[in-house]
Order: sequence, then C-alpha cells, then structure tokens
Amino acid sequence: MDQDLKKAQYFFQIGRYEDALKIGTHILDSGNRCPQLLHLLGLCCVHTNRFNDAKEFLHQAVIFEPLNEKKWQDLGFVFHKLGLFDQGLEAYLNSLQINPDSALALNGLAVISAHCKDYNASIKYIRLANKIAPNDNNIKNNYAKISRIWKSRKI
Repeated sequence: MDQDLKKAQYFFQIGRYEDALKIGTHILDSGNRCPQLLHLLGLCCVHTNRFNDAKEFLHQAVIFEPLNEKKWQDLGFVFHKLGLFDQGLEAYLNSLQINPDSALALNGLAVISAHCKDYNASIKYIRLANKIAPNDNNIKNNYAKISRIWKSRKI
C-alpha cells in the first residue's frame, strides 16, 4: 500500500487528480483505510468538483484524526461549496479549537459568515485572519470584499 499511496500522492502533486483518484480508490477497495488516503481522495474529489464524494472522504478522515486542523479546514471548505453553511462553520470552528491562530480557519469562518449575512462576525473573523497572515492574497482579497460589504450595510 505504501508504494501505491506514494504514487497517488505524486499524481496529486502534479495535478493528475483522476489518476491519483483511481489509484487511491484501488487502495481503498483492497481494504486499506488510513487518514492520509481518505484525505487525499477527498482533495482529489475537490479538485475534480465532486464535492459530495469529497465530503464523505474528508468526514471519514476527520473521524480518524479529529485533532488535524487541516482536515477540518478542508471539510469546512467542502461544506461551504455544498451550501451546508452550519456544518462549514462547525468544521472551521473545530479547526480553530485545535489552532486558535489558524488564519485559514478564520478566513473560512469569515466567508461563510458573509454568505449567511452575519457581517459583524464576518468582519471580525477576516480582520483576525488578516492580522495573522497579512501577506496571504486570498485573505487580502476576502478582506477587501467583506470590508466593502460591511461598510455599505444598512444599520
């Protein structure tokens, strides 16, 4: 399994997600389950826009490793893409409990809060994310968008 998993990881790294998914699924079908494999399969599904499948794989991965902040962040992203905002908030909050200084989790919370029209929470989270990671372009872009919305809201 180790050799096949390394091959699947290599294919993922070079952007051959379908190939990585094929090898990973073969490993899974042979009865081998580990959090690294489940996480990899989830990420392959994200990159191929199979968000329902990604949700299943990533959920299994966090069951195996509930203290892995990255797996929670990826699950939060998938929930967001599926419009499951409450579950997305919960996943990002779980990531934040593991690492209170996670700019990625705070960014995810800010984006989902904005989608839910909770602009006060959104601006709070994005400001914290920006303070932690001021050079992250994704966070800077979200900060600009959320700030414009927050400033233009009707009080």
